Amino acid sequence: MRFESLRLTRRPHFDTLSQAIAITLPTIMLTKVAHMDVSRTIKDSGNAGPIHVALLICTDLLFGSELQAISRKAGYSPVTLRPGSELPSGDILVVDLAARGDWETAIRAAVARNTPVVAFGPHIDTESRRKAKEAGASRVLSNGNLARDLPNILKEL
Repeated sequence: MRFESLRLTRRPHFDTLSQAIAITLPTIMLTKVAHMDVSRTIKDSGNAGPIHVALLICTDLLFGSELQAISRKAGYSPVTLRPGSELPSGDILVVDLAARGDWETAIRAAVARNTPVVAFGPHIDTESRRKAKEAGASRVLSNGNLARDLPNILKEL
C-alpha cells in the first residue's frame, strides 16, 4: 500500500471546545436556517390568527438564543438568517451590528419593503451604529438595552 496517495486535511486548531463550538456551530446552523422555506414553516405551525415573523441576523450564539426567546415571548416566529443571504418577508428585522458579514444590505432591503429595522451593538462602536442609521434602521440599541427595549418594540408593532 502506498502512503503517498493518502491526503490528510489539516483541521483548524481551537484552544477550547467552547471556542470550537462558538466558531463552527453558528455557521452550520445559520446555513441550514437561511435556506428554510419561511412560508411553509409558518403555514405548518398550526397557530390560529396572524403569524408575525421576526427576521434575525446574528452570528453570536448567545445573543441569537436571547433574540429567539424574546421574539417568541412577544408572539413572533423567529427566523435566523445568515448575513448576506436573501431576505425573506417578515414583520421586523433585528440586526446584530457585530455580526460577521454584510448587514447593511439587509437593512436597506428591509427598509425598501417598509419593514421596520432594529439594530443593536456595542455602545462604543459608534461607526457601526452610524452606518446602521444611514442604512435606514428605525432604532439602534446598545447591547445593554436590547433585553429591556426589544420586547416593547415588538409588542408595539
